[in-house]
Amino acid sequence: ALLEQKDKIQQRIYHATQELCFGKANIMLFDVTTLYFESVEEDELRDFGFSKDQQFHTTQVVLALATTSEGLPIGYRLFPGNTAEVSTLLPCLEEWKRLLPIGEVVFVADRAMMCEKNLKALEEAGVTYIIAAKLKKLPLEAREKILKGPHQTDDKQAIQDFLLENGRRLVISHSEKRASKDKRD
Repeated sequence: ALLEQKDKIQQRIYHATQELCFGKANIMLFDVTTLYFESVEEDELRDFGFSKDQQFHTTQVVLALATTSEGLPIGYRLFPGNTAEVSTLLPCLEEWKRLLPIGEVVFVADRAMMCEKNLKALEEAGVTYIIAAKLKKLPLEAREKILKGPHQTDDKQAIQDFLLENGRRLVISHSEKRASKDKRD
């Protein structure tokens, strides 16, 4: 019964969030996770896939969720358990644009959403975005600029900002504290 009302439920959630944000949610934080079941039975949603909880012996679903910067829900969507995270962004954007009166927002996502197809779709939709990137996935020229070393600030955190050949802006931060932690880990 709830599934049949999914669109209406999402619209109500969005409108409630808008009221709490005084009519304007200007940041959309997007993330994806997996939810597992203590079951091995598969159906149209429950399936085996990459489990973030290391529960590879159980079925799961993939949940994509967008919130405001305050953590209030904007929209969600469930995907079959074998769906790759990177492929959830475009269907969510298309569905939410159809259902919800989303205005100008800054879309923020982790590096799991970083692929050329997603970036182009965001740009074509006129969405401003901030998406984390993996150094090894960047063009060679960008990697070389980054690895030459940024200018250190007083708090031992370095920031670099430059334009890529494709017109995208790349902001790089480097923290000595984080680098030490990563090296220890």
